[in-house]
Amino acid sequence: MFFQVADGHGGTHEIIYFCVLTMSRYLIIYFLSVFSFSNCYGVVFSTTDTSELGRLISAGFADIYNFKFNKADSLANELKKKYPGDKRIYLLIANSYWWKIHSGDDNAENRKQFIAALNSAGSILALHAKNELPDEDLFYYINIYSYMARLELLDDHYFKAFSFLNKCDQYLFTSFGKEPVYEPFNLTTGLYNYSVVAARKKYPLLIPFLAMLPAADKSAGIKMLVRCSGSSDRLLQTEGDYFLMLIYGEGDIDFPLSEKYAEKLCSQYPDNLLYRYYFFKTLLQDEKKALAMKQYFFLFQSETQNGQLTPEQKKYFISLAQKDLETYYGKHPSDK
Repeated sequence: MFFQVADGHGGTHEIIYFCVLTMSRYLIIYFLSVFSFSNCYGVVFSTTDTSELGRLISAGFADIYNFKFNKADSLANELKKKYPGDKRIYLLIANSYWWKIHSGDDNAENRKQFIAALNSAGSILALHAKNELPDEDLFYYINIYSYMARLELLDDHYFKAFSFLNKCDQYLFTSFGKEPVYEPFNLTTGLYNYSVVAARKKYPLLIPFLAMLPAADKSAGIKMLVRCSGSSDRLLQTEGDYFLMLIYGEGDIDFPLSEKYAEKLCSQYPDNLLYRYYFFKTLLQDEKKALAMKQYFFLFQSETQNGQLTPEQKKYFISLAQKDLETYYGKHPSDK
């Protein structure tokens, strides 16, 4: 979105710039609602590929979910040498760096490697004509551009983020209606349907901008995410569970339901510190302190015993949990 101003008065320029910046912030909020309901939403790779490469990539994603980053990176480097032209390997690498960035290890090198992996995946995807994209590639384009936008948002680069958002939406809107033939679209379309409606309620000033977008149905969105949660595709199931945990823990509050999804995630990935932290946080918000403290202990144990974490990662989630406890004790001083 570009704005041309033919005016010779600096004050007017400043006012217009402020208005444009303010509007861009609201548009970015829409983006955050749709694709950044959680900072750690990653690329989903279909586990239905039973080839040797497919199984290995699935194993790499499982290592990432269990915070075994060194193991996942070692596997990805070997696969990259053997299959340099496979986009999924670079998406695996990008996913690993994304989780590192959002688990306390945010540094220039990790960001550099993250962008390099996305660009490599994008270059391979670009070998296909845009009007003949397979559904899988269409899905990956949605993920790549949403990733790029979210990285720009970390530094408040709103206009760069909006540029990537525009590209993302082109592929996202094209995918609408294809959910019955390509299951992973249930995740992206489901998030869109839920989040646009939620954004209207949370940010009334967004309504004029949201009116220009394709129609959204929150209940339909939740049904799509539930469909993902029940999928035989392990990674799609994981992301469906994850977003439902967040929706019922932070959006349409239903703590017991959120706890159900959190418990399922922690059972599948016991060393995932993010899932463990959200399980702790939801239990604490539900005033189930004794159960929350059990998760706090597991979180502390997992952080300290995982030799593949950096010093920053070892203290990141436990620090967040300690802040939540301070807030809880501020409301319930007698529970100390």
